[in-house]
Amino acid sequence: MTTLSKKDVRQSELVNQLILYFDTNEIVGRVKKLWLDVKSHEVKGLTCAHGVFDREKHMFSWDKVVTVGHDSILVNTEDQEDVKQPELINDVIGLKVWTDAGNKVGKLVNYCMDTQTGDVVAYLFTSNGWRGIANGTYMLSPNAVITSGSQRIIVAEASVENAQQYEEGLNKKIQHTKEF
Repeated sequence: MTTLSKKDVRQSELVNQLILYFDTNEIVGRVKKLWLDVKSHEVKGLTCAHGVFDREKHMFSWDKVVTVGHDSILVNTEDQEDVKQPELINDVIGLKVWTDAGNKVGKLVNYCMDTQTGDVVAYLFTSNGWRGIANGTYMLSPNAVITSGSQRIIVAEASVENAQQYEEGLNKKIQHTKEF
């Protein structure tokens, strides 16, 4: 069973968040992309952009992140070398979720990570079609991931059958509204 803590945050909450230099408090830019290594289930760094049409880009490895707050991310500027985004980084949002039994389950819509370590603690998915919106969002443990590619991710069948609900769907929300 996957459990989340207060230091865990969704990827979608970090995208477009303000980045400041810790020492000078100067604005670096806004997060454009997190570098997720699906094999190690770890965020390795981030890309941010600033300026007119986001032309000024900066890249930071995750070890340069001092803290992640509700309103900004503070990064350390000491020993700032030229960081390049690793080639193995995947954007998993939108990947189709399949099981090792050959069943199409749904799609990945987000992931939760530990902001101190960069470790992914849960992948979030919805089931196929309108049912996904109606039923809600579910969590998958990183241990459930068997393999991933550019279009889909394959997970253990048992992990999908026992998936813990992360967020209620429309069915539950409508039911709560009727009860109210």
